[in-house]
Amino acid sequence: MRILAAGGLYHITARATGRDYLFTEDRERRFFLRLLGDVVNRFRWRCLEYCVLGTHYHLLLETPDANLDRGMQRLNGLYGQWFNREHTRRGHLFGDRYGSTVVKRQPHAVEIVRYIAQNPVRAGLCARPEAWPWSSYVATVGLAVRPSFLDDEELVSWFAPRRGAGIRRLREFVDDS
Repeated sequence: MRILAAGGLYHITARATGRDYLFTEDRERRFFLRLLGDVVNRFRWRCLEYCVLGTHYHLLLETPDANLDRGMQRLNGLYGQWFNREHTRRGHLFGDRYGSTVVKRQPHAVEIVRYIAQNPVRAGLCARPEAWPWSSYVATVGLAVRPSFLDDEELVSWFAPRRGAGIRRLREFVDDS
């Protein structure tokens, strides 16, 4: 049974079936991020961080209402239907239901921030987290335009009260892994 909490902070993961890919081209990642933005707005979520890879994705979300299940059903359902149409394929795109971990304390949250930012590096997709364009990290540290659905103010404040200092400390923390 999943915990659904108003005001819950969650680390979300979703993976393709077997060794399949969720995203084979940049246009698919762009479409997914547009869908994510729509779902974030529709369900009044706060998206603190995201990273879209090839076979899976990660989200750090806060849900003011207890509606994570409905929003994730919409996000993965609409993306899966679109992907299947685009690739003339049938069947399930996602291997299982999405994974969700409730994040209860700030020390746990900051470790998840580092884990998500470092994920493309650990997967061998880039040398540094800021080099992966499909992660919110590059926008959070000021190297790209922040998507309108990304609400990273609280995340940055975990590292320092002022944004500039918070970004510097965030970068140091992510690099120290």
